[in-house]
Amino acid sequence: MNEKTIIKLKGVNVAAIIMLVTSVLAILVLSIALGDIIFDDGAGIPILIPFVIVIIIAIVMLCSPEYLIITDKRAYKASRFDSIKVIPLEKITSYQTGGFLKAIRIKSASGVVSVVFCSDYLKARGVLDKLTSVQEKEIPSQNNEAIAQK
Repeated sequence: MNEKTIIKLKGVNVAAIIMLVTSVLAILVLSIALGDIIFDDGAGIPILIPFVIVIIIAIVMLCSPEYLIITDKRAYKASRFDSIKVIPLEKITSYQTGGFLKAIRIKSASGVVSVVFCSDYLKARGVLDKLTSVQEKEIPSQNNEAIAQK
């Protein structure tokens, strides 16, 4: 299988961002709610330890980027903490890009591949435009085949 890599996008792990934000908020809320217990006695510190562990895990996950790789035959996403998700180009049903999060999302019937905070998301959209238009030209619609047979 000779595949030519057309574009490789580097993104940020969204799960790590969510874990980091929720843990920091939980620590702040618990510190405010249990401030006397935590800071006076020190008895409430064990309550905060799981959140600190989650913050450390989230920081490690943030250091490991996600990659969206588009080849001439498929699009797939790989990261150190996640399995590889593969979508063949002919199975892509839609794709979208977003400006605020600098995201690209590729959808098919079997799943979704997305990467956020990537720098070349507009270039990837152009590549997908070209690749999917080539796929549409190569695959004639079933209605046209039925008309041609009559």
